[in-house]
Amino acid sequence: MDALPPPRFPSGKVVWLILVLWGVAWFSAYVVVLNAAERSIDAGTASMIVNIAPLIIAVFAGLVFGEGLPKRLLIGIIVSLLGIGLITTASFTGFFTVGGLVLSLVAAALYAACVLLQKHFLSREDSVTVTWMGILIGALVSLVFAPGLIDEVATAPIEMTLQIIYLGVVPTAIAFNLWGFALKHLPAGLLSSSSLLVPAIVVVMAWVVLGEVPPPLAAMGGVLCLAGAAAAIGPQIIRALRRSPDQPGRV
Repeated sequence: MDALPPPRFPSGKVVWLILVLWGVAWFSAYVVVLNAAERSIDAGTASMIVNIAPLIIAVFAGLVFGEGLPKRLLIGIIVSLLGIGLITTASFTGFFTVGGLVLSLVAAALYAACVLLQKHFLSREDSVTVTWMGILIGALVSLVFAPGLIDEVATAPIEMTLQIIYLGVVPTAIAFNLWGFALKHLPAGLLSSSSLLVPAIVVVMAWVVLGEVPPPLAAMGGVLCLAGAAAAIGPQIIRALRRSPDQPGRV
């Protein structure tokens, strides 16, 4: 069996500075702010607000990075956002505060900024090394919460602890490695738009796995999410898969 290749660390002080800033913002600040928002606002509402980030990314990347602003992409994003709005309305519990709204907007801004930083400054580096360095930096910064973590782990049910470990391994470590690889080869606006599929997938999985039949409004929202995402990213992904491998990031 061949040995795994050694990590290829970034070169240059500017790249390292961006990597540290990105790791702190993405794997520490964003996570803390989003969780704080969901403690003071309905989780569905927080998710809907945070999901304006793909629109911010698409517009900024189109105007500044030269990715372009195809009407199909913008219309697809807006349709998906309308779908997210319907899903949120169907699941809204009435829990809403101004503080939660502000924190959700900050989380959306951090989301957009981190994706744009990664695409512009870090996508030419080794995606696996960059991702793991970012996670490590975020973990080190988050050690300020270690005293509380120790007490909570000691008193928490083992099932909850295992769920937290799962969140760290699958949706964070594995998912962000896949995201980093994809961002090397796809435009930021296009890739971020794919996250608009998540609310629809959640509705379907809750139905299939948990037996939670979605209300009609949520089902309609899921259809809009899927239709909008298909319109936004379908043709671009097909063209991206057909492009020459020596033209990363262009569609």
